[in-house]
Order: sequence, then structure tokens, then C-alpha cells
Amino acid sequence: MAYSTDVDVQALFPDLQDYDNLSFSDDHARTQADIQRKLRISWFPMYLQSVNSTSSTSEMDNSKLTDAQFKNASVYHVLSYYILPKLSDFVEGDKFTSAMEFYRTRFEEEFDAILADGVEYDSDGDSTITNKEKSVKTSLYLRR
Repeated sequence: MAYSTDVDVQALFPDLQDYDNLSFSDDHARTQADIQRKLRISWFPMYLQSVNSTSSTSEMDNSKLTDAQFKNASVYHVLSYYILPKLSDFVEGDKFTSAMEFYRTRFEEEFDAILADGVEYDSDGDSTITNKEKSVKTSLYLRR
């Protein structure tokens, strides 16, 4: 199941109701994959280092992520990268073009906030997220 739905997007961007014959379910799935790829690149390597993982697997298990944590980021991402480009004419003054930029910025801010607050990753698979399983992205740079 994707992190967001058309209903979630319409709650934030009511103009989408004017295009009620369109379904963006495939776009929500693409957005989920994009967010998971971004996590694998920017967060998961640091997570592995922080838990001193000695396990044989070094792949992120997407099923261990808390889907609800990424709902807002997913809505911003699907709007800016998939839905609004389909609706835009890409001419100067097009409201969809400016909205794409706005929601891209919001996505980056939301994604950074999730990393700063801590990604919820159910590493032991018990369906409960403990403070130990809420991993904050930390820098690998040495500070003096």
C-alpha cells in the first residue's frame, strides 16, 4: 500500500477535484518507491553504522518502515513530481508550474524533518517502535 492516496492529495490540493476522472494510484506507488530509494541512499547507511550491524543483510527492509510517517512527504512528492506535471502546460504563469516548485520545496523540508526527528524502523519486527528503533540521521563528519 502506498504512503498516500488521491484523497490525501485532494485534501491538500482541492483543485484536483476538477479532474475527478483521473486516478493517480500508479503515481502514489512510484512516489513510495522514490522515497524508499532516497532513504536507502541518505539514511540507511548511517542507520547500519549506528547499530553496528553485524548481520549478513545490508539491505533496507521497506516493510519495517512506518508508512504513516511518510504520508505528508508522499503527498508533496506525488504532487510535485507526478500529478502537477501531467496537468501543466509548462507556459509562463502556469499555476501548476509554480505549485510544482512549492511542493518540491515542501517535500524536501518534510523529508529533512523526518530524518531529524528520527526514522521509525521496526528492526526487530515486533510491530512496535521503541525509542531505540527511531533512528535520527547523524553526520559522519568528525567534529572538533
